[in-house]
Amino acid sequence: MSSPQLNSSPTELVTAATNLPLAIVSLVAVVCLWQLRQAQALRAALWIGMFGSLAIASGLGIFAHGLALDAMARKLIWQPINAALALTVACFAAGAVLDRWGAGVAGRALPVLLLLSAVFFSYATFGSNSFLPFVVYEGMAMLFCLTVYLTLAAQHRLAGAGWMVAGVGITILAAGLQALPAVRLRLGVTFDRNGVFHLVQLAGLLCLLTGVQSGLGQRPQTRSNAAHPELGRPGEAALQSAGRQPI
Repeated sequence: MSSPQLNSSPTELVTAATNLPLAIVSLVAVVCLWQLRQAQALRAALWIGMFGSLAIASGLGIFAHGLALDAMARKLIWQPINAALALTVACFAAGAVLDRWGAGVAGRALPVLLLLSAVFFSYATFGSNSFLPFVVYEGMAMLFCLTVYLTLAAQHRLAGAGWMVAGVGITILAAGLQALPAVRLRLGVTFDRNGVFHLVQLAGLLCLLTGVQSGLGQRPQTRSNAAHPELGRPGEAALQSAGRQPI
């Protein structure tokens, strides 16, 4: 049995190489968030799921782009990549739901999001030769997340919301660049649209990690505190009404 050969396309090799920093940053994010999981367990779990599944997709992408694979092998390796990406989208959207509406709503939304991701992935993989339906689903999910974090940033309800807006915005920009076949970047070597997507997405991941870490350090708001942020810490309003300053 012959050993796998490297892809003969220079741009595909560059694309494979750009998957490596994505995988590394995603794994670093998993480790960082795991250490913070005690603060808000569900929120940490959702974002660990997002970064972890992206690490899997990026790691497998190194081989999918870097090796010369026959049609069957290429199809087989892209199936787990696309499945991991589907899980990434579901966890991402569920994380946005949690940040906006709380753990109860997020817990109910997660199974629905996982089911939607599975349906779009299955259709794109087994029922159609086009991955366009899943790309549309991913785009709608990212626009939803952008709306959520823009709202939270405007209302000052979530620490790190500005970083989340930047991360989601960069992710949408990266996806838009990937959708343009003519996109090329020359920096000593040539990056095709996939390589450019990875470079831009790397900046988005760093923003998202910063935002999630900031949010995990914030005490979860109750509905009453969210509706009346002037109340601050429990008992603070009562102290102020009594003419005493909170400690």
